[in-house]
Amino acid sequence: TLFRSSHTFSVQATDTSGNVSSAQTYTWMTDLTAPVISISASPAAVTNLSTASFSFSATDSGGGSVAGYQCSLDSGAYTSCSSPKSYTGLAAGAHQLAIIAFDTASNLSSPLVYSWTIDQTAPTMNVTSAPSSPTNSTSASFTFSATDTGGGAIASYSCKIDSGSYA
Repeated sequence: TLFRSSHTFSVQATDTSGNVSSAQTYTWMTDLTAPVISISASPAAVTNLSTASFSFSATDSGGGSVAGYQCSLDSGAYTSCSSPKSYTGLAAGAHQLAIIAFDTASNLSSPLVYSWTIDQTAPTMNVTSAPSSPTNSTSASFTFSATDTGGGAIASYSCKIDSGSYA
């Protein structure tokens, strides 16, 4: 069994008179190490954009070099791809990109999977308490909450009084 390393095969011939030919040699590398992939750019884990762009690369420490990549969007078939890879027209909801790299020795990496959610559903606001109307008070206190059913979370609230600006 030939493990990861350089190997040299030599052969020579001897005739019936005892004459020996010069040796012929062939050297090759055994590479059993799969490439390792990393993603350097991707969409946010939760976004409202229907596009996604990825940048990725792989390294091969087995003595060969990375020969190519295959990508699978949302558990579809793997197809040849390269970095950067962009997708457009994606529907709202959960998405997943799986990337495989292969090297010149045909070693396949484990899939690197990135998951994200496209949330295009606006939050629903609820004011749960407010001053009575009419009132003779010059101050007001409100209680409110919001829910987001699109896959995101409430990040902040902005309020305004009359014709002021939201803050």
